[in-house]
Amino acid sequence: MELLAIPFKRTLQFHLDDKLSELIDSTFYQTSDTFRDDLKEISKLRDEISTSTEISVSQLALLYKYYFVVIQLQKKFPENQVLFAWCQTISTKSNIKEKKSLKWERSNIIYNLASMYSLLAREIDISLDNLNTKYKYYQIAATLFHHISKQGQDVASVDKYTADTLGNLMLAQGMECFWLKATKKENIKDSMVSKLSSQVSVFYEQTLLSANKSPLVTSQWINHIKEKIKYFQAVTYYRMSLVLQESQKWGKMVKTLTQCVELLSNCNLESAQQFFEIARVLLKETTKDNDFIYLQVVPESVPAMVKPVNMIELLDFEKLMTEGTQKWHNIQYFKNLLPLELIDTCNAYSERQAQYVQERIIHPIETMNEQLEDKRVNTENSRKSTVEPIEMINITNLEVSLNNLISLSDSIDSKLLLVKNILEDEAETDATLRATHGSLRWILPISNEVNGELHSKLNKLQEYLAQGHKTDGETRDVLNMIDRVLLTSSEKDYLGKSYGKESKDPLMKEINDIESSRQLFLIKTREKMTTNTVLLKMIEAFRANGEIVDQRQLETQFQEHLTIFQNDLVRVIQEEKINEQLFEQLEDYSTNSNKGDSIKRLTPKDLYIEDFNHSMGLLKQVRKSVNNGSQFYKDLVMSTNALLAETEQFNEDRKSAKRTLDAQLSSI
Repeated sequence: MELLAIPFKRTLQFHLDDKLSELIDSTFYQTSDTFRDDLKEISKLRDEISTSTEISVSQLALLYKYYFVVIQLQKKFPENQVLFAWCQTISTKSNIKEKKSLKWERSNIIYNLASMYSLLAREIDISLDNLNTKYKYYQIAATLFHHISKQGQDVASVDKYTADTLGNLMLAQGMECFWLKATKKENIKDSMVSKLSSQVSVFYEQTLLSANKSPLVTSQWINHIKEKIKYFQAVTYYRMSLVLQESQKWGKMVKTLTQCVELLSNCNLESAQQFFEIARVLLKETTKDNDFIYLQVVPESVPAMVKPVNMIELLDFEKLMTEGTQKWHNIQYFKNLLPLELIDTCNAYSERQAQYVQERIIHPIETMNEQLEDKRVNTENSRKSTVEPIEMINITNLEVSLNNLISLSDSIDSKLLLVKNILEDEAETDATLRATHGSLRWILPISNEVNGELHSKLNKLQEYLAQGHKTDGETRDVLNMIDRVLLTSSEKDYLGKSYGKESKDPLMKEINDIESSRQLFLIKTREKMTTNTVLLKMIEAFRANGEIVDQRQLETQFQEHLTIFQNDLVRVIQEEKINEQLFEQLEDYSTNSNKGDSIKRLTPKDLYIEDFNHSMGLLKQVRKSVNNGSQFYKDLVMSTNALLAETEQFNEDRKSAKRTLDAQLSSI
């Protein structure tokens, strides 16, 4: 039996314990020293499976153990923090691929498990007792490769066409073992053997289809698969001829054997050469007997191939891996390390707590203070004919801040244009190479099929930036409307004595005290929110529940945790009532002060104060817009940088894939 074995993928060694230690110290609320033994054991295990080329059941067990370790790492650590590098070994051109992905690492271990099974199967002899084991190993290898084929291309250890090729190859070779065992049994009918060999041929044909699309499978392997197809078609015709012999259909038997001999004569397998002589002799004898004795007509066309019978199926992947890792299920690495799911849940609850306090306590108090201050200012303006000038530096600084926002906007615009150019250049090179090699040979996905999400993010960020541009322009217009000379004027003939918040008026003093008290309350509330994190209570609930993340239990714990703000919520209600009372007093205050003549003549001083208040209102509007714009552009810069990094990585991955495929196609 000429059977192929899949070589191991190779990986670059590195200090996995150091990488995980850094991750624990920087991400978790624990220190890596606590887990030193686990870290060293896991790193040592990876080194062992990375350096060993031993083909043995014991080495297979180590691969299963490391697979079990990776499963545990996925439960405890973020997916994309540790960089793993693997090198494919199927094709003659070796290339190294790196990814920050535990799923990628896991897929490569599955690949090497499948490789190990194929190598073990090849080393087993073809005695009747051992054919069952060979069959089983090939069946397992096929299951593992087909699982890789179903994985997303961002985490799969090989491309889908290569994985399909290897999976179908393992099915073909497993079916070949079953066929060979059947031929060694006594009383096996030729009709059944022909159906089994026909199925072997079908599997090899499926292997050839995917192999022709694979960027990794070599021409040597493809030729081998073609020879296998010829051989098993010949075997099938040979067994069909024996069935025809039993029914004395000599003419059809001659035609079938002729096809068999023709296939074998063009087959370069060593087993085909041995079989050729047997088929040739039988054809010669049958032709002679038919020509001189039976005189049956030899049909022009070859009888149809018998319907194949499949005797090998893929196994249940999850069950297979559970059984393979069974002996280590009692081992738990990083037992006391809080799982990533819990950390993510706690972070989500912390955000909910911040939102809860902001919406129910902080924002209402801030709003009440703003409303009260506006009411107080309006009331004072209705009573007083004085204003307080400001320094020119206040307006100048505000203008500088606005200019900085506009510069930041231009910088973001340049980066988004760079993202757009990268995507367009990548699509253009893909189209050029596709035109050069032809769509059937250029098997990489079309650019617009894989970069849609990047374009969507780009369009959304450009929309946000356009909104920012519009708002900046409107803010600039408002700033230009401000009478700067008026706001900074100090002419005493118009301003008179200034009355500020330090007014001796009892009501104004009371309002000032209340506003100050609320500001102090907000400071304490923010401190309370920071010091009373939900994390510790979540950890207590997690451990009390047998270290199982129960979202319902955690939600209950969170609701109980929020009761620490109950008194603060009561304070908000009290402050609302205080505001209502003060509004009534300010209304009376304003009404009583304006009693007198129904018609009042406006003096130049009155007009000055009216214009001053208008410009001051515009200045506040600009200041608020600039403050909001600072946060807006800060978020937009982060999103833009993230998109640029993601686009550059996408471009690099595509460049690498194009170079590899272009080189392969150019060398054919």
